[in-house]
Amino acid sequence: MTAPEPARGAPSLTWADRYAKGRDATQTRREFWADMDSGWIMMAEFVSATLVWGGIGWLVDSWLGTGPWLMSLGFVLGNAAGFYLIYLRSAGRIGRPGSAPTAGTQASETERTR
Repeated sequence: MTAPEPARGAPSLTWADRYAKGRDATQTRREFWADMDSGWIMMAEFVSATLVWGGIGWLVDSWLGTGPWLMSLGFVLGNAAGFYLIYLRSAGRIGRPGSAPTAGTQASETERTR
């Protein structure tokens, strides 16, 4: 058995139909990769918070000559700040720059008047 032949004279897709189909496919890809983007952003924020606060502790230690104590405290503070940023992003309290506030956040007065 063979597959039935398409009807002759069937209208092909118009330009607008092809454009809408491509736009829908692009939106699907964006939604698919959005969670991956959020994961990479969370990881980068966690690592950078740890390194920045550890570096600040190392600089203050070398300036005061106190040894590794403030550097260690900086790494602990950086880890706490990184976990807090992960919590805020996963709870939806902070989002991408330029995105609209999520349902659980309060918009500022300037955002409400726009």
